Amino acid sequence: MIIDTHAHLNTEEYNEDLDDVLIRAKMNDVNQVIVIGMDEETSTKAIELAEDYDMLFATAGVHPGYVDNQNTDFLEFVLDHEKVVAVGECGIDLHWRQDNFELQRSVFLEQIELAKRFKLPLVIHTRSSFEEAYQCLVPSKGL
Repeated sequence: MIIDTHAHLNTEEYNEDLDDVLIRAKMNDVNQVIVIGMDEETSTKAIELAEDYDMLFATAGVHPGYVDNQNTDFLEFVLDHEKVVAVGECGIDLHWRQDNFELQRSVFLEQIELAKRFKLPLVIHTRSSFEEAYQCLVPSKGL
């Protein structure tokens, strides 16, 4: 069994040919695909797709690139959905921006706590920030 653990099938690029993409995936022995949420809109779309296609599952989260315009409140209402298999994509990205590090850190910590509460794994995004992200995770060892 092959599982694609990180697909962005919930973006506009796949609006026209998603069925064809999934047929090709099946032809190449991909049995399941996890569609990644990066904010409320893409998380909701990931869940909708997962409801429509048996082979799809979803994550819900706030990507560090979206923290300026997004909070985590919506996650309370979607993380218990039967097709949601992880929290994320979340983490810290200091490659493009360092000025909002504290906000990125805070939103990441909120999602770590939600993952613990809902007993879900995390899909973590780090770029130029491994140590910073790791320090957020240390208190949650065993998550």
